[in-house]
Amino acid sequence: MPSREAAFLRLGGVVRHLFHQLRAVAETATPASDGFTPSHRGVLESLTTHGAQTVPALARARPVARQHIQVLVNDLVSLGFVEARPNPAHKRSPLIALTAAGARRFEAIRRTESELLQSLHLSLSRAKLGRLADDLETVSRDLSEWLTGRAE
Repeated sequence: MPSREAAFLRLGGVVRHLFHQLRAVAETATPASDGFTPSHRGVLESLTTHGAQTVPALARARPVARQHIQVLVNDLVSLGFVEARPNPAHKRSPLIALTAAGARRFEAIRRTESELLQSLHLSLSRAKLGRLADDLETVSRDLSEWLTGRAE
């Protein structure tokens, strides 16, 4: 039986590989013909799911550098998919919100992804996929707590 450390390292390798595969699936569903990338899609998804947020909040949720998110947001502003709105809680950090065009683009992406996923054969049942997602969320939460503790 592998050690806990070996099992965790294996999990990390599998998750990294899966991340790249998921990115390839996203690129298949949404080709970057107009410069729109899976990273842009991720920002639209966050705004759709959680509403308007600041650039630092979007960066913390990933976690990636604020500057990286700022570049993505700037691209999305120029494409007309998001806009900066005043933030009553912070004068220098505006809220980034979806525009109607951004909401339409994300809805179109979701439709395309849904069609693609229906054609995909996955060996795991819906219930097993749900349990796997729950387990990965638990690992993610544990890592977030550890990372937060290190930052303090």
